Amino acid sequence: MSQDALSLLRALNWLSPEQPGLSPALLNWLLEEDSMTRRFEQHCQQVTVQPVREGFINADELTDEKALLPDDERFWLREIILFGDDEPWLAGRTLVPESTLNGPEIMLQQLGTRPLGRYLFLLLP
Repeated sequence: MSQDALSLLRALNWLSPEQPGLSPALLNWLLEEDSMTRRFEQHCQQVTVQPVREGFINADELTDEKALLPDDERFWLREIILFGDDEPWLAGRTLVPESTLNGPEIMLQQLGTRPLGRYLFLLLP
C-alpha cells in the first residue's frame, strides 16, 4: 500500500461502532480486543507485515489522537499494512510516547516486519 493510499485512509470519516447497520459479525472483527495477528492466523496460512512508516514524530504532528495520548514531546510512530496470505487486511498505526521507551519496551522500535501482536501478546515468532 502506498503513502497515497494511507493518506486516503486517514481522510476517511470513520464510523462509530454504534452506527446502525453494522452486522454482529463485522462488529466482532472491528471491536477485537485480543491479538489481530492471532485472529488472522486462524484464517490465513501466512501473516506478514509491510512497514510503511517508522520513526519519531513531534507532538505537534499529532492529529485528533493527541487528546487520547499522554503529554510527551515525541512519539514513536509505526504505520504498517498487515497481510493475510498476501492480501492486505489491516492498516495499523501505533504511537508510543518516547518517555516510555526504556527497558524491554525499546523493542517496539525494532519490530521491523514482525507483527506488533507478537510483542504485545507474547506470541511465538
